[in-house]
Amino acid sequence: SFPSLCISPGCEDSPSFTVNQHLSFDGMRKSLSDLKKRVVEICDEEFNKIRPQAAALFQRLPSQLKIKQDFLQYK
Repeated sequence: SFPSLCISPGCEDSPSFTVNQHLSFDGMRKSLSDLKKRVVEICDEEFNKIRPQAAALFQRLPSQLKIKQDFLQYK
């Protein structure tokens, strides 16, 4: 248990907090690693869903498109 830090007078009664000294970051590291893998999987799945549509769109697009309105007609 560590006392809370306080500069102003009269705050001696302020609450303290407890730090778990047995806290291991291994569990957190594994959870974050698993989360990262899942995010990559989801992104790959979504990318694979839109890839055929995007390829078809770019085959139809004229090469001279330069402004937003040119692209919006294919939306």
